[in-house]
Order: sequence, then C-alpha cells, then structure tokens
Amino acid sequence: HKLGGRKLQIARQCVLSAKLFVMAASEEQRLAPNLRSAVLHRDPQIFRLDSDVAYDATALLMWFFIAVCLAAGWWEAGAVLGGLKLLGTGRRAARAD
Repeated sequence: HKLGGRKLQIARQCVLSAKLFVMAASEEQRLAPNLRSAVLHRDPQIFRLDSDVAYDATALLMWFFIAVCLAAGWWEAGAVLGGLKLLGTGRRAARAD
C-alpha cells in the first residue's frame, strides 16, 4: 500500500463516517492496516473479480460521478469527490506499484 499519512487518515475517516462506500484493491492485504481494519469492521460485501484486462477507467468514472453530482444539485458531494480526485493526482499522490 502506498496510501499514508494525512491522506490515509482522511480515507479512514471517510470510511468510518460513510453509510456506503466502494473500494477496490487487488488483495485485502494491499490496504493499509488501519484502513483495512476500519473496512472489515463494517462487514463489507466482497466481490473477487478475475480479469486479465489491462485498462483503467477510474479517472473517467470519477469525472462521471462528479458531473452527475453537480447535475443533480449535490454540489457538496461533487466538491468532496473533486477534492479526493485532486488528492489522488499530483506529485505527492499515492502511486500504484
């Protein structure tokens, strides 16, 4: 896991306070230990996807969710998603292996 520090604490607080959240990881062990305990404490539904497809549409999906939130009048949710999108990009962002 590459998520750490302030970003990890923000992600953990979001998981603890959210009613519904979606998280993706190649394995449960790839999550940071304190984030993993917060996620598993909520008794999540776990879906194991087997795919050899090498594409990532996460950025498009995030922009789609942000646009839907803004179009629906949920500008607060759009602002939160936009902020998380900005935290995920840039020089100090968490990087995939």
